[in-house]
Amino acid sequence: MRTLLVLMLLGGPLWAQKKAAGDSYAGPNPRKMILIGYVKGKNADGIGGQYISYDRNRMGFQWPSSLSVDFFDIKNNDKSGSLTTFSFSFKGLYIRPQSLLAYSLGIAIPLGQESVDEGAKTKTNFFVGGELRESVMFLPMGNGVVVEAGLFQKYIFNSELYPWDIGVRAGAGVQF
Repeated sequence: MRTLLVLMLLGGPLWAQKKAAGDSYAGPNPRKMILIGYVKGKNADGIGGQYISYDRNRMGFQWPSSLSVDFFDIKNNDKSGSLTTFSFSFKGLYIRPQSLLAYSLGIAIPLGQESVDEGAKTKTNFFVGGELRESVMFLPMGNGVVVEAGLFQKYIFNSELYPWDIGVRAGAGVQF
């Protein structure tokens, strides 16, 4: 039973990709995106960047992966500091047929370092967390400008300064 569950979890996304392509799939058209954006949360403000790779010819649902880095300035009650996160995420990307819009739902694993200002000294901590990202993207058919806007929910499990946040992300970049 456990083996069947593992096979379904691992094989399900692959089956869904082949099924979504149907007979009209013209072959792979790999695209890459680099996005830079602004992140505004309840507890922090910052900037971030993402690298995403996906197949532009595959309409419907697909599973691209992405790498991202975020830099935050945090003011939480009487403490302040900064946070640098590096994330690897799995995205569910739904590209509407004959459209320039795509919808994305991602799960990220942020790792990084926080610096907490404690008066005359600064304390640094390593952390790990989890993040959900939902967004709408404008994707050109060929090379061009990409625009993304969405929401995020971030949970940092062992952070003194930034245990959770919710907010918006907006960014732009290039697709090549």
